[in-house]
Amino acid sequence: MSLKVCLLAAEPLYTILSDKIKISSSYAVFVHIEDSPDFVLCFNKEKFTAGIEDFCRQNNIKFIGVNKAFLRLETSKFFAKMFSANHGLLCPRLLPIEHPDYPQVVKLDRCIDGKDVRIVHSDMEKKSYTTEFAGEKYFVEEYMDGEPYSAAFYYTPDKFINFANIMFSDLQKEKFNILQNRLEQAFRQEQAMFSSFIFVDLIWNRKDWYILGYRFIPYEKDIENILSVNQDDLISTLISR
Repeated sequence: MSLKVCLLAAEPLYTILSDKIKISSSYAVFVHIEDSPDFVLCFNKEKFTAGIEDFCRQNNIKFIGVNKAFLRLETSKFFAKMFSANHGLLCPRLLPIEHPDYPQVVKLDRCIDGKDVRIVHSDMEKKSYTTEFAGEKYFVEEYMDGEPYSAAFYYTPDKFINFANIMFSDLQKEKFNILQNRLEQAFRQEQAMFSSFIFVDLIWNRKDWYILGYRFIPYEKDIENILSVNQDDLISTLISR
């Protein structure tokens, strides 16, 4: 069986993906939606907001990518934090703006060229940073020192798969399984009707996993993790129900 895959990703991610994803001769990667693909794999934020999911649904093309409603988990850090808290998922606690103890983490609500998160060590440093982005919404949370990990999941309305490829300790594995179950329940309770990879940035701290943020646009290491765990049948995983 030969499948035509339309891969929508911003440069340089498209170059990385189009090279790494060609892991089988049974399918090909196409750049343009006009090629009438069998399915679309979307890692492009602009395409999400432009309504590419609606286009694919109207033309009976299988679409793999988050919908506009849940893209807010990536584009609004405060929305993501409230989503975690509402579903019993651990995340760093919010601090008052004038909290006296440092270090602290200041987060702009939206993504701004990779400058949206800053660890600050004094009132002066915090004031300098927030003044630089005057008018932007921001919040302050506790600083956590621990072991970071980026977890990749594949979600559909009827299955939830993780792509963990590192050696956890027994306690880390136990807590990771609890986190995965709660995360799956959260999306089902919110009636998330899409099929997509979900990348969750975590930190191991205080004998548990804490969620730092959600992403639908992967880093190169995320792609490597996915392929290393499920390289042989990645496409069948994506297209099967």
